[in-house]
Amino acid sequence: MSKEMSVTGKCVHSAHTRKAHFLESRGTLKGLCRLLLVMTCLLAGASNLFAEEPPELLWTSFYGETAVAVAHDDGLLLYHANRLKKIVDDGEFGTEVWAFQMSPVSGIAVHEDGTFYVYQGARIVKFSADLEFLLTWGWGVLDGSPELQVCSSEDHAYSDCRAAGLSGSGEGQLSSQGQLAVAENGDVWTLERANYRLQRFSSNGAYIQTVGSQGTAESEFASAWGITVADTGEVLVADTYNHRIQVFNADGTFSHMWGRGVATGADQLEICTESCLPGSAAGAWEGSVSSPNGVATDINGSVYVASGQGYVSKYRLDGSFLSVWQTNKHLYDAAVNSHGDIYVVWFSPDYGQGLIKYGYPYLDCVGYEFPLD
Repeated sequence: MSKEMSVTGKCVHSAHTRKAHFLESRGTLKGLCRLLLVMTCLLAGASNLFAEEPPELLWTSFYGETAVAVAHDDGLLLYHANRLKKIVDDGEFGTEVWAFQMSPVSGIAVHEDGTFYVYQGARIVKFSADLEFLLTWGWGVLDGSPELQVCSSEDHAYSDCRAAGLSGSGEGQLSSQGQLAVAENGDVWTLERANYRLQRFSSNGAYIQTVGSQGTAESEFASAWGITVADTGEVLVADTYNHRIQVFNADGTFSHMWGRGVATGADQLEICTESCLPGSAAGAWEGSVSSPNGVATDINGSVYVASGQGYVSKYRLDGSFLSVWQTNKHLYDAAVNSHGDIYVVWFSPDYGQGLIKYGYPYLDCVGYEFPLD
C-alpha cells in the first residue's frame, strides 16, 4: 500500500497518545501562543508531545466513483466499486460491518437520528440507522415509454430497479449526479452539478424550494460539488469552478462567501490585477480557495475544505483562515466525526483512490485540552 503522501506540518501526540497536528508558526501571535502552550506542557512532563510520523493515514485504495460520510455512531459510510458499506475505524483497513450492491452513488448524508440518505443517479434513497429501506424520491420524469416498471428492494440490491424516466431540471427533479446534506430539522439539501442549483426537501421527500443558477454572482454556481450543513443551520457549498465557498441561511437566502475576490479576514490584503474577477480564478496565497470539492464542519464549528489542488484548509464559519495541510493528491470529498477526526477522499492517476484520516488537532497537557484554533 502506497504511503507516498507529502504533508506540510508536524504531528503532535498528547500525553494520552492521541494524534494531532501542530502547524508551524508563520510569525503570528497565534504561533507564539501555541509555543507557550507547548512549553507549558513540556514543563509539566508531557515528554512525548512531538512525533515525526506523518499526520495522515492512508486507509485504503480503490478505483471507481466514491463517496464518504460519518454515521451517527461514528462508523464510516463508504461507497466504492458499486458497493455501499459501513466500516468501523479500528486501524489501517477498518472492520466492515455491512455492505450491499448499489449504483451509481455520488453522495451520502447522515441525520443525527441515524437515518441516512443516498444520492443514487437521479433520485434520493432514504434508509434507517438499521439499514431498513424507508423511501425514495426524485425519479418522476417520464420518458414516453408505455412499459410497466416494477422495482424490487429485496436484499437492498436495487439491481433490477431502474429510474422511471429521465433526470430533469424542474422543481423536485434531480440531475443524474450530485451531492446532499441533511439539516438538524431533517430537511434534505441536494446540490446538482449539472443543474447549477440547490434544492430543499422535507425528510419525507416533499419539495420545498430551489436556490441558485449558473454564473459567478451570489447564489450562482459553476460545477459546485461539495455541500454540508453546519450546526447553525447554515448551508455551505463548495463552488468548485468559482473557487469559493458560499454560505446560505437555513431558509436558503444568501449569507456570505469567501474565496477568490472575497476578503478572508482583517489581516489578509488582496491585490488584484486586470485578470482578477470575483469568483473566477483560483487563489495562490495561504487561506485562498482553489478548486474546492469537499466541505465539512467539526464539533467546534470549524470548516474544512478539500481542494482539487491537494489542500485541506481550515476556516472559521465567517471565512477567516486558520490552517492548512497539503498533499500531492487530488482531493474531492470530506467528512468529520464527533471526535473531530477528518476523512478525505483522494484521487491519483498512479495509485487510484484512497482515504486519508487526520486526527483531531489539540494538545492535551495533564488532563487539560488546548484547541489549536
